[in-house]
Amino acid sequence: MRNPRRCYDAQGREVAPETVGGLLAAGIGRAEIWCNGCHHHAEVAIDRFPVDTPIPDLCLRFRCSACGSRNLSSRPSVMDHYAVMRERKGMVYGSAPKGSPPAALDAAASVADRAASC
Repeated sequence: MRNPRRCYDAQGREVAPETVGGLLAAGIGRAEIWCNGCHHHAEVAIDRFPVDTPIPDLCLRFRCSACGSRNLSSRPSVMDHYAVMRERKGMVYGSAPKGSPPAALDAAASVADRAASC
C-alpha cells in the first residue's frame, strides 16, 4: 500500500522525501504545517526535530490549533526558500536573477517601447 505522504516515480518506486537535516543544510529553518480541514496554517522551527525526520512526516506530530484536526500536511517554508534564493542568487520574488532578465521581459519591454514611440 502506498504512503499518501510520499511521492512515487513512473515505475512506482518511492522517492526519498526531503529531511529536516537536508533543509537545515540548505539554509531553510522552518516548515509550514497546513490543516486540510479548515486551511489554518502555521510555521514551525525544524531545528528541534531529529535530522532524519522526513518533512512530510512532521505533520504527524501536530494537531490543528483552530479546529483540532489531525488531518495535516507539511512542507518546507516557502518564505525561507525565497530568503535563500534572494541571498544566494540575488532573486526577488517573481523575478529573474539580477543582471539576467528573461527573454520574455526583454520582448515585452521592446513591445512597450515601440508602442510608446507611435
